[in-house]
Amino acid sequence: MITKSEEGGKKMKQKIANYILILFMGVFLQSYQNADSGLYKYVDKNGVVHFTDQLSQVPEEYQNQIKQTNPEKGPLDYKELVKKVEPAVVYIETCDKEKQFFHQCSGFFISSNGDVITNRHCLEDAYSGIIKTSDGKIYPIKQIVGVSQKGEDIIRISVDIPPSDKVKYLSFNPSLPEKGERILVIGNPLGLEFTASEGMVSGIRVSDIRDPYTCTFSEEEDKLIQISAPISHGSSGSPVVNLKGEVLGVAVSSIEEGQNLNFAVPSYYINKLQPVNKSLSELAGIISAEQSCYDGLQDIDHGKYEDAIKKFNSAIDSKPDYAEAYFLIGFCYYSLGNYKKAAEAYKNAIRINPELYVGHSYLGLAYVELDQFDNAIKAFNNTIRIKPDYAKAYIWSGAAHLMLKKYKESKDLVEKGISIKINGKSPLSDDDLQGAYLLLGEANLNLSNYQEAVSAYKQAIKLNPKDPYAHLGLGKAYISLGDVKSALAEYKILEELDKNKAEELFKQIYK
Repeated sequence: MITKSEEGGKKMKQKIANYILILFMGVFLQSYQNADSGLYKYVDKNGVVHFTDQLSQVPEEYQNQIKQTNPEKGPLDYKELVKKVEPAVVYIETCDKEKQFFHQCSGFFISSNGDVITNRHCLEDAYSGIIKTSDGKIYPIKQIVGVSQKGEDIIRISVDIPPSDKVKYLSFNPSLPEKGERILVIGNPLGLEFTASEGMVSGIRVSDIRDPYTCTFSEEEDKLIQISAPISHGSSGSPVVNLKGEVLGVAVSSIEEGQNLNFAVPSYYINKLQPVNKSLSELAGIISAEQSCYDGLQDIDHGKYEDAIKKFNSAIDSKPDYAEAYFLIGFCYYSLGNYKKAAEAYKNAIRINPELYVGHSYLGLAYVELDQFDNAIKAFNNTIRIKPDYAKAYIWSGAAHLMLKKYKESKDLVEKGISIKINGKSPLSDDDLQGAYLLLGEANLNLSNYQEAVSAYKQAIKLNPKDPYAHLGLGKAYISLGDVKSALAEYKILEELDKNKAEELFKQIYK
């Protein structure tokens, strides 16, 4: 009854892949806000009421009506806001190894010395680049001075600006904006340099982000700002500002199939960038490794584990200390049933990053599959040491103890795993809990705690009424209690679910 690859593997696969593409595709479609959320309202000559979040969409003949019906939300002087923000916005162009044009995007000055914020993906595989200001000045990109370590897709670059040239830069507001707040985006969509678009904050999205670059596993809630202002190719890296000209976020993505589904990374992540000192060409190798890892994750999502292993090995060739890539190689071998190679890969991941708790956990699972239960227990103990609230580690360790017939230890560990609560809720899925109660029932049955075994198996059946193992275990517990009538009731259920297990229980009833 231990969690095997179909139980543990599928769930981890879903965990890894669940939101890998959020920064590029977006999720969680929602409708517009109502009229009280910052929209303009006007009535046309036919008496039809219209709502829009963009003043430019209000026909000129109805502009005066807007002022009368919405005096507190009257038309802003976006011209002044554009004049304030535009000088800090830059056009970015990069070149490849052969110094050929490679990519173009947007960015903005964030400091008086000329540091620029843009999207990390904009500089993938670039070897050199320049920025161009709104007044036509061109400066070379000097180096990378800060990079995001998770999925936020932000990078900070230093630009070689002469001391005589003064730059205008933007300040940022670290607070999350409110739904309905009006915003302005200035960028370079599709090569149309320094284009301004107005809109509003449509919502704040909370997602379980898994980094498409570093493949690390964060249990924190990460946020994206959904905006109605359009983000086209080339607008990535644009500042999303409020009506004070403060940066609320950095534009990252849009859904081409949808309407007004555009996203920005909150500006407070700018303060969380990891300081680095690398040239574009130095970063290119690292990003290439991370891109290989990202591609491998897509193969995992489609069950192409052999192809994924090749991608992860390619990532390691570029970045030998890539612990997460080793972990994912282990995951692939584990999913393929090659537990020996899986264990080797997990050990490499742990060697590089001893605190990678998922590495210890899956090393333990590989050892279980190899019948190395003592080694499995050591691995699970390491997981618990690093992350004491990781409930699965207790349950998996309980399973390993059960295989060694250490029933008391197994019972205590599984009960501990079941008891863990995070924010008042069990972190375990119903499937995980159902498996835990099966283990608990088996441990209690072997400890002659028959009534406790009955309770555990009933909990397992409550979570999955059609599990034959749970009904078989419950039938055995009833036999041990001398309750033949209840045992026969379980036999009848098993006749419908699994005739072999029904026969097994029948023989025990009448032996």
